[in-house]
Formats: sequence, C-alpha cells, structure tokens
Amino acid sequence: MTGEAARNALLTAARKERPKPLTEPPFPGEPPPFPLGITDLPETRLPDIGPLPQGSRMPFAHNPLFVGREEELRALAHRLRAGETSAVGEIQLAAASGLGGIGKTQLAAEFVHRYGRYFEGGVFWMSFAEPAAVPAEVAACGRSLDLHPSYDALPLDQQVQLVEADWARPAPRLLVFDNCEEEALLDRWRPRTGGARVLVTSRRQQWDLTLGVHSVPITTLPRPASLELLRKFRPDVPATDPDLASIADKLGDLPLALHLAGSFLKRYANAPEGRPAAYLEALRQGSLLQHPSLQGKFAGISPTSHEAHVGRTFSLSLEKLKPEDETDALALALLARAAHFAPGEPIPRDLLLKTIDIEPEARLQAEDALGRLTALGLLEAGKAGALVMHRLVAEFARGSGGGEEARTAVEDGLLPRPTA
Repeated sequence: MTGEAARNALLTAARKERPKPLTEPPFPGEPPPFPLGITDLPETRLPDIGPLPQGSRMPFAHNPLFVGREEELRALAHRLRAGETSAVGEIQLAAASGLGGIGKTQLAAEFVHRYGRYFEGGVFWMSFAEPAAVPAEVAACGRSLDLHPSYDALPLDQQVQLVEADWARPAPRLLVFDNCEEEALLDRWRPRTGGARVLVTSRRQQWDLTLGVHSVPITTLPRPASLELLRKFRPDVPATDPDLASIADKLGDLPLALHLAGSFLKRYANAPEGRPAAYLEALRQGSLLQHPSLQGKFAGISPTSHEAHVGRTFSLSLEKLKPEDETDALALALLARAAHFAPGEPIPRDLLLKTIDIEPEARLQAEDALGRLTALGLLEAGKAGALVMHRLVAEFARGSGGGEEARTAVEDGLLPRPTA
C-alpha cells in the first residue's frame, strides 16, 4: 500500500467514513476508460455508446434512429461473453437471424458500438454477402494490426494467413460476419482456437449443430418501438395518433418498411400526402409494395448501406431458389400457397403440405423444401412445427407467381373433401 493510500485508510477509519477512490470516477454516462476486458462486459444492462479499441475495422457509424432491441442485445452479450475463462478453447458464435429487412445488420452495428470496447483485441466487421470476396474482407482486417512491415505488398493469401494466425491468439476480439448465409462459409472462416468471438447476421434460422452457433431470433419490432421509430421522423405527430399505429400494423412492424415510411412522412410533412391519415389511405388503396415509399424513392441515406427497397430485399432470397431443382421448385410452390393463408398467423405444417399433391415417399423432400424457405427467411419456424409468413412477404409472394392455381390449391386443402 502506498503512503497516500495508507493515510487515506487511516483517516477513514478514524472518521468512520466510506473510503474515497484514489482515481476520479468517470462522469455519469461517459464510457469508462480503456483498458476494458471481456470479463467487464455487462449482461444485464446496456452500456452507453463508446469508442472501439485501436485497430478495429467498423464501416458503419452509430445510427441515431435505432430503437428497441434491448432484450436481443443482452442475449447477444450473454452468448458472446461465455467462455471468457479459457484462453484457448471453444470459440463462441452467436447469430442474429431473421427475415430480410428485420434489422439484423443494424442490430449487430448497435451491438458493436455499445459492447465493442470490451473486446480488447478489437472489432473486425466483414461482409459475407459475396463469398468470393470474403478473402479480401479478411485481409483488410490486418491493415491496421502491424502484422508485417510490408503487409500491403504481400499476396492476398499471405495476408489472409497472417490475419487468421492473429485471430488464433488468446486476446478476446469480436469478428462480425455480416450476411453469412452458407454453413460451409461460416465453417471455413470461423477461428478454431483463441479468444475470438464471432457474431453472424443471417436469414438462416437453423445451423448445423457441429458449428456450435447460438441463434438469437430477430422478430418484428414491438408496437411501441415501431411508433417510436416513426416519431423520430415526425416528432410533431402525437404517439397516440391512431393513424401511426395503423401504419405500423399495415407494414407488419418491419423495421425497413417503417424506416421508408418515416422517410416519406418527413419529406412531405408540409404536403397533404405527408399526413399520416393520407399516407395510410394510399397504402390501403393500391398494391402495398408498389407504393413509391416502399420502393425506396425517398429513403435518404441507409445507415448500413443496404437495399432501401422492400420488394428487392425479399427478391434476394427468392433468387436463391432455382426452378430447375426439384426441391427448390417444390419450395416455390409451397411459398405461393403459404401466401394465401392469413399473414402473420401460424400455418399448421400438415395443412400447408396438404395443398401440394405429393406421394408419401416425397414427404421428406417437402420437408427439405420448407427448410429451404426458412433458411432464406421467407418463412419463420413457429411453435409445434407451425410456420409463419410476414404480411409483406405474403404480399410479395402473391405477386411473384403461382396466382390462382395456388389460391385454388389452398381453398381445396382447407375445405373438407366430399364423400362418395
């Protein structure tokens, strides 16, 4: 104990007072100073926005429009903090999974800006949207790490080797694999040893068990958060305005659609079309996804550089299904039929399969087809094997083929067959 500390303790004991700290505590709301560690990462409260460790790679700034998601952020923190006592052991992987437009990337970005400073090895964000470009994304993580005196002059494969060797070190670091949809891609690039944690964003809801992924499902926003998001664009509209709630309901509380709607309401705040009641009526009158606002014509800057078009966001998933493949063709037929059930409500699995004329021996292929749809985020796995389709996905699917044939198949499946 130093002389000053001993004097402080002696005076405290004499006065029967609590000891005073020898260092000044941070101002309330101010991020604590470095260094922080993974053992300091809070799980029960949300830390404030703070700086990232030196050498981090993070392309997105904090989004001031972010709302809600406290439970999901805490769940990710719990998953990624686990195992902090082992320097070399099982790598912790957590996946934020859900429908396109649900806000997975934005949630990951919020997590980085709130929790990133607790990963003393740094935060490294990589896009996995294009598998062929992943090696370049990995190599880019090494440019600020002083891994080699002539790093930029090295061949790409050598840069990748240096980065992967650095990932295997004990220091806790956070690797973000954004838009990683393929299990083989995750298996190739996840570190096998070391202190790294991996956060994945993906439409895929279920992963091969050998990957050890802890999935955190991302659903639509709770209604109060939807209203909060709309009012960030139009604070002049009272939260109690029933038209705001009706807009949120019409859009199924999908964050992307709410962001586009809010952008439209803000841009035309002084025009009759910018009144919530008028906008709601326009959504009700025409084809919902054809409204210019949902096609991104007034979207402004995307916080995560994603497609600001609801229909095209769903198209990215649909394009993965190839009609020439038997299983994918069956998935397309099931998607068209699911669109004619009540949107947002659980669809009994057997009832959906009943709308397809398949032989008993083809049942397993039908299950594979449903697996394709859930892996692409076009259907959500519900309770007791049921399936759920978001109302905007249903609107999109009804306009993408199948038409009357699919509707008729659903009606025939729901009506009892006449007895002879």
